[in-house]
Amino acid sequence: SNNGTVVNAVINQTGLIDRCYRFNDGVSNQYVTIPSSNDFNFGSGAFSIEVWVNRDSNNFGRILNKYNETTGDLEFRMFIQNGVLQFFMYTDPSNRMGLADNVTITTGSWQQVIITYDGSGGVSGLKMKVDNVTGSFAPVETGNFTGMPDTNQQIVLAQQGNDLTGANRYSGLMDICRFWKGYALSDAEITTKYNSGNG
Repeated sequence: SNNGTVVNAVINQTGLIDRCYRFNDGVSNQYVTIPSSNDFNFGSGAFSIEVWVNRDSNNFGRILNKYNETTGDLEFRMFIQNGVLQFFMYTDPSNRMGLADNVTITTGSWQQVIITYDGSGGVSGLKMKVDNVTGSFAPVETGNFTGMPDTNQQIVLAQQGNDLTGANRYSGLMDICRFWKGYALSDAEITTKYNSGNG
């Protein structure tokens, strides 16, 4: 029932499975919004996020997020900045956990990104894997993360909630975007999904 609204994004005929969406291929303001739902309010519990990306521009920017700087509705966001893939989860602007990887996100090929959090309350429970390889940077905690707030912020793919027309947009293809609430995928499950080639 979590149906997104496609804003200008183009259906690409060749995706990882069947078809996928192409974002910002020479045209700005292409994204998908998914309404706020209890399904995506993870609080302090476990969760997993999987997305496959196929970048076609060095302007990689924002991949997916439930994050709005203007309203202060901050839950989580995945983006790349200065060549570093990053994921952050927030209690508020001063209290957050995050991790990163300086893996090369190539152009013209599909790559799997998976974030897991085991709900342990500790920063060691937050993990990132890119193409089945654990992120190269250790997770960090700023302040005291106690869980994400239950906001009404929508999820946005390929852009950010408070900046739908901004320059830091994702450019390329995206497919197999999945969320697990209350469950952290195991390493074996991630490996199986990666080796299947299609999530």
